[in-house]
Amino acid sequence: MGKKVLVAESREGVRTELCTVFQKDTSVSTVSEAATYEEVKKHLSCFDHDLIVINQALMTDIKVPSLENFALLIDEPDLDMLMYAYEHRARGYFSFNVAADLLSAALSSTRETFLIDPVLVPRILKLSSERRKCEDAYRIPIVPFSTYQFGTSPG
Repeated sequence: MGKKVLVAESREGVRTELCTVFQKDTSVSTVSEAATYEEVKKHLSCFDHDLIVINQALMTDIKVPSLENFALLIDEPDLDMLMYAYEHRARGYFSFNVAADLLSAALSSTRETFLIDPVLVPRILKLSSERRKCEDAYRIPIVPFSTYQFGTSPG
């Protein structure tokens, strides 16, 4: 029995490309498509999937525990969404033009695997750096107690 994949993407061109990648994979027997939130819900309630590749915009009201073996498609990196995907054991965090071999790797990966599209890494690091700088700007410096000199007047 081959693997079952659901591609949930509202843009027809992107969805078709992703489906084609999985249809060429000899380990895959079924590739299903969903273009809307309602279609995603229908597929999730009726079928088990070995991998669900879903656009983050279609995850609006989907409870993550109902998603197993999912990879998230994004247009722009978002650190909060990246951590959300990781914490909910997603298989991957990919740009919409993800490489075919990365999709294949997500399909054959274990639950402990979290793949990040290499195209996204520089932008993720930049966002992380910017967030850290903002946090540092609001941090109050803490002077170790041992550096205070008691009994002396300043100046």
